[in-house]
Amino acid sequence: MFLILGVLGIFVQGVVLKILNDKMGERRLVMFCFLLGTVHNTLYGLAEDKRTIFIAVAIGSFVSMAFPTISAIKSNNVDPSEQGRIQGALYSLSALASALGPMTLRFVYHYTKDGALAGPGSMFLFAGALYAVASYCAYLLPVSTFTYNHYTVLHRFLSRNCLLTVNSPKPHHRSPTTVQ
Repeated sequence: MFLILGVLGIFVQGVVLKILNDKMGERRLVMFCFLLGTVHNTLYGLAEDKRTIFIAVAIGSFVSMAFPTISAIKSNNVDPSEQGRIQGALYSLSALASALGPMTLRFVYHYTKDGALAGPGSMFLFAGALYAVASYCAYLLPVSTFTYNHYTVLHRFLSRNCLLTVNSPKPHHRSPTTVQ
């Protein structure tokens, strides 16, 4: 099982992530990953045989695309001077979730292991519900925030490094704020 997860994880991070990000965009990719997390955990919670577990493991390997994509969204929408602060906040939230998640799921397991709700699989169904909420939150993200300021910074960088000619096209939209 760990072999499947490892090999698929390498393939997903190394090949699939770039392809899906180009096709879907970051926001939709995060929603897709979280929806797969919902399916993954639901399959775990309802599994009655090994085949279902192996299918869930394969689907679960695609969920690992969410964190790098969220990190990319963060870096594309924050000023360069704020990158470290936002990255620290992102990793702090990840650490907090890594601590609270197992405690919460253990709490759910403790109260459902004797047959209440779906039995011991209830903790996975609860985790799937959390992924569904996360999918909705990802849906609420703005579609695109690539603004004139981002274009200006990119244009200045490329022209300073002789990667653009003097006659490069200028953006049509101008924002009232300027980049200094």
